Amino acid sequence: MKKSLLGLSIALLFSGSAFAKSPDWNLVELSYVKAEIDDTDFEPDGFALSGSALITENIFLLADYNALSEDVFGVDIDLDTISAGVGYRYGISATTDFFATLSYEYVDASALGESESDNGYGITVGARSMLTDAFELGGSIAYIDVEEDDTTFTIDGRYYFTDNFAAGLSYGVADDADFYSVSLRYAF
Repeated sequence: MKKSLLGLSIALLFSGSAFAKSPDWNLVELSYVKAEIDDTDFEPDGFALSGSALITENIFLLADYNALSEDVFGVDIDLDTISAGVGYRYGISATTDFFATLSYEYVDASALGESESDNGYGITVGARSMLTDAFELGGSIAYIDVEEDDTTFTIDGRYYFTDNFAAGLSYGVADDADFYSVSLRYAF
């Protein structure tokens, strides 16, 4: 009996996610975002508002709005992006989901009263895992085609203070830029 309890205790200790839940897909998130554009001094920052909601057990809708800006030699340069789409999640374990999304992408850049915009599409694949009841780790690869194509690799982590509220950090590497964000999430 003691050997069985000891074996179970060791297994639970090393599994790390024995009592963890699956990732939440019904959420709203507010983030501070900073971008560093390669080979330039242009480093816009701003905020992002994103969210997703399950419409079936595996299909979800998603939306994301980013508003970044920077003052360059007295000129305010704004970069706004909108992403909206549909995704599919598949639970590969009780605590880990694989996902894929297809999205409409819109980009608007403006300065000195002039504005240029374009649209396209995005495809993302990734995984999210609740390592414990309080800590989530995720990673994804996104292909975005708006005027030119771009691939972004992102890793993020979140700590849930309660079942509904979390704070997170994210780092993304694209072809010509790096992205950093700090976020607050409400899962419902």
